[in-house]
Amino acid sequence: MTSPAPLAFAGMGAEELAEMLGVPAGIFADRDSAPAVLRVMAAAMEVNDDIDAVARWMRDIPVAVFGDRTPLQLVLEGHAQAVVDYLASISGGATG
Repeated sequence: MTSPAPLAFAGMGAEELAEMLGVPAGIFADRDSAPAVLRVMAAAMEVNDDIDAVARWMRDIPVAVFGDRTPLQLVLEGHAQAVVDYLASISGGATG
């Protein structure tokens, strides 16, 4: 199944993303961080198509295999691909 997730985020800027996630807009000061977060959110929506649940997961749910850091923390630290890979493993049946 291919989700419309990338389209849901098309044209979304850092301020809109921050509002959706419920975080300060300044968190995306690095110009590469907002697109990376959007890429991870699109991948997460392939696993769960509830955008509110994905936003909560990004912001609030620590992931044990990543040292109990949230996906948002990981992306902001430059580890977006690791989160995307984790999501791919989850959708393939692994547990995390």
